[in-house]
Amino acid sequence: MNRAASVRIPQTTEDDGRGYYEDRRPASNMDPYIVSSLVFSATCLDGVYVEDFEKQYKDFKDNREKYMAH
Repeated sequence: MNRAASVRIPQTTEDDGRGYYEDRRPASNMDPYIVSSLVFSATCLDGVYVEDFEKQYKDFKDNREKYMAH
């Protein structure tokens, strides 16, 4: 078990075929749900959906004023 890692997946998760992962990075100004989704996709789903997240984030950045007005 490596507690110095930024993302930790306990051995019991693999042993049981279910479980959780820990995002152990310090807080930042990023949306924790988006970051957790990307970390999970990259570490557990072999990067599936990462391009979709990138497109959605680019759309949000390009139209930030429109989204924030609501």
